[in-house]
Order: sequence, then C-alpha cells, then structure tokens
Amino acid sequence: MKRLNIKDALFNELSCNPPAWWKSIINDNELSVQIRKENYIDVYYRGGCLISELRFDGKVFAGKINSQYIPFKKNEYIPYQFGPDSVGFGKVEVLGLDNFSASVLSRIKKNISNFYDSSSEKAIQYKFIENDSYFIDSEFAYRYREGERNTIRIDLVRIDSQSKKIVFVEVKTMGDSRLYTDEIIEQLSMYRNFIENKKEELLDYYSKIFEIKRSIGVLPKGLLAESLIGYQVLTKPLLLFGDCKQQWIDEFSPELDKKIADQATGCYYFGKPDYSCQLLKKTKDNRHIFYSS
Repeated sequence: MKRLNIKDALFNELSCNPPAWWKSIINDNELSVQIRKENYIDVYYRGGCLISELRFDGKVFAGKINSQYIPFKKNEYIPYQFGPDSVGFGKVEVLGLDNFSASVLSRIKKNISNFYDSSSEKAIQYKFIENDSYFIDSEFAYRYREGERNTIRIDLVRIDSQSKKIVFVEVKTMGDSRLYTDEIIEQLSMYRNFIENKKEELLDYYSKIFEIKRSIGVLPKGLLAESLIGYQVLTKPLLLFGDCKQQWIDEFSPELDKKIADQATGCYYFGKPDYSCQLLKKTKDNRHIFYSS
C-alpha cells in the first residue's frame, strides 16, 4: 500500500490534461474507476474490466482488455492503443472505439453482460457501487506472502460519512455455499484480523485514494464535500446481500447472524442492490447490526 504515489505521472496527466476518451469514461455512470496500489487504474462494468492496468509512462498511456469482451480471441488480453485524442486497438481492426463514445461503450458493456448477468455476485457488487455514492474502492487485494492463497481479497470499501468510518464490505448471494458452513466465520475472521493489524496503514492508503480520485474527477458524488480527516477504520467488516428473499431471511438469518456476530459489524439482507449501505446504530428491519454503538 505504501507504493501508491499521489504524484504518479498517470494521476497527474489525467488531472491536468485528460484526453477525450478519459472524459467519456468518467462521464459514464455505469462504469467504476478504481485506483490500484501499484499506481495504475482498473475500469469496471459489472464484474468485467473494461480497461485493465491503465498506466502512463510520461509519454504514452497503456492498458488492455480481455478479448472476450470485444470479442476477438478468447482468453487473451488485447492492448489498447491510446493517442492524445484517440483510442483503438492498433492493427487489430475488430471494433472502432471512437474515443469511447456512448455507442461504443454500450457495445462493450453488452458483451461484458454475457459473462456477468444481473443476478451474479459481481454484478450485484457493482450495482451497489452505482446506487450508493459512498463506495470508494472495489476488489481490494493485499498479498502478505507469495502465492495466490496468501492474498486478502475484499469486495468493497465504503466511506461512512455519518459515523466517520472506513468500512470493509463482503458481498454474498444466497447461493454461496460458505454461508452454511464455518467457512464464512473463517473468511470474516481473516478480514477482521488483517484490518486490525493494518488499520493505520489502511487509513493512510485510503486518504491517498481519496485525494487521487478527487484530482482525476472520479470521487463518488456523496463524498465531494468530504475529507478523511478525523476518520477511523472499522475493524469488523460488513456482510452485504443484494438478492435476498424474505422467506430465506426469516429462515437462515438467525443462525447466520449468530455465527458471524463476533467477526462482523453487521449483515444487511437486501432484496436488490438499490439501497443505501449506511451504518446504523442498531438493527432496523433487514439491516442487522451486531455492535451497540
């Protein structure tokens, strides 16, 4: 996390000299722009990365897209060719990009939708971002040892302006088998321990993310008048559903709440990802809170 540099050439260029294609990206409310600790940007639609690893070396932008989203060849990444006021695929003539015009973005998003339908966990995750203007990050990853299994991955990070807390959020659907075993306890416990051990570093990291997003024009609308001065990191994550049926909630939430109460701040059982994820001081309807203040 310490590698993140608010003065990186990429962030400076997008702030001071944003190209036309970048303006198209940030003006599309369905796209989610996320800053990465290695000083690049990922742009998502639903769970698919429309631009992966966007970088700037001081002269040229670089980035790529999974060819399945174009489509071209399966399971390969195609590099974009970015110009001062243009974007394309170089010699790969599969789709005219026209600086990511609305019609071009619509076509790419339609292709991505084939992999992440509206009921998928990833689609629900990004719909929460679209509908709640306080989420500052998605797909947070931290590798504490070599190897894929030694990587912490947390779905969402939300800035709760009323409680002045930075909240880490795990998104689930009713069909996740881990909910019905002790695996969900282990997962949330791992997150809690990580956040507790890294809370000062996380606070510094998200203060940088906040400033970078503000400078390049992608800070969530709910945070435009905010800063992270005086904020704290909430060490217990929030569990979040976006596909619940009331009958399922009535049947399964009592046992699930009991299992995770020591490891989570609460669990919000929403039927759709259309609602605010603001922290409550106590349980209200299907928003269950496990702490007393």
